[in-house]
Amino acid sequence: MALQFNGENKVPTYMALSTDIVDSAIDGASLVGATVFTSDNKQWYVIEKDLTLSEYALPVVLEGGITTDGLTDTELRATPVPMSLYDAQTLRGMRISPGNSALVADQTTRIIGTMFGQAIDTNFWTVANNGTSSGAAIGATTQAGIVLLTSGTTDNGYGSLVSVRHARFLFVNPNLFRMAARLTATTATNCTRIIGAMGITAGNPPTRNNGYYFAYDGTGALTVNCKVAGQAASTVSSGSFNGQVASYSVDTNVHAYEILYYVMGVWFFIDGVLIHKFTPTTGILNNELDVHCFAESVNSTGASSGVLEVWASSVLRLGKEVTRPTYKNLSANATTVLKTGGGSLQSIVINAFGAGNTITIYDNTSAVAPVIATFVASADGVYTYNLDFQTGLTIVLSGGVASNVTIVYD
Repeated sequence: MALQFNGENKVPTYMALSTDIVDSAIDGASLVGATVFTSDNKQWYVIEKDLTLSEYALPVVLEGGITTDGLTDTELRATPVPMSLYDAQTLRGMRISPGNSALVADQTTRIIGTMFGQAIDTNFWTVANNGTSSGAAIGATTQAGIVLLTSGTTDNGYGSLVSVRHARFLFVNPNLFRMAARLTATTATNCTRIIGAMGITAGNPPTRNNGYYFAYDGTGALTVNCKVAGQAASTVSSGSFNGQVASYSVDTNVHAYEILYYVMGVWFFIDGVLIHKFTPTTGILNNELDVHCFAESVNSTGASSGVLEVWASSVLRLGKEVTRPTYKNLSANATTVLKTGGGSLQSIVINAFGAGNTITIYDNTSAVAPVIATFVASADGVYTYNLDFQTGLTIVLSGGVASNVTIVYD
């Protein structure tokens, strides 16, 4: 067939046959960066700067079709073809609203995580270690800005990194844990190096209560794990993965580790490649989805020292938070627990201030620190916060004449 030009902004821009390709180019295909589809072997190409063709893999698959219903060739060409965008990793198609727009267009929001810089910022990160030659600290010179977690040589020795805050989970949106990490050696006898999103209890070493994590054992073998508090972890080893690859070979390069998690599943990625998916059947995968960034190098017995480098870490929310707030009106001096668990404090409205009345806001389920704010009402007005609380929301009105206030939160 002769080269067919569909339009500069069409995909594909050109259609042809594989036999039209001569010396890696097609005569007349001259739009640099445009796509070419050869219909006989169903191959995609992109046009390079020198007008040669390079094989190209679309990030999605286009599926659809039409019935002829007796239409002529000219009429068929003028007929819109119903198409769906299909992602081979998620096995899902894009949903279109009745208004002909994408029903879901994710906006990512960083919930927790910062770069490390030249020193650990204890407002955001907690490091700990225990045992001979163990360590958990920022590196020097070429490792500046990188956290080095060293297990040392003592039985149960460890070095760990935990985010101070946890990432609040909302049922409507998946969360995505990310960590850039590197093993300085592929093996470390009886040492396990862990990368994940976890609920943690402090200890020597810390207790992994629940969450999801990658783990390299002393031989360098990789497992992916789901942990429910009080139960043994569900573990799948390299060689039995069900993602785009069945196994994974460790090396000493830095890699991007990602865990996408929500109620209905958890997916493990390395460098954008889907390694494994867990899907619940009759039991929940994790009973606490408000988890921390976590990394650890930890020994068992008779171990050699293992080192895990952490270059950066964060948790993102995939999609804009869509929760509508609720409210509570208070008009008497008292301690009021408004919520147990994480949420967002939108604003406090002083409807009628009371002289000398103090308002204290706690990120807790009782009137115990941490304190979000303390102020004395002096005029009617709106105090805007738009911040997340981690543990709960408690408001105390005390002293003077009680104000009339409305707290807006979710």
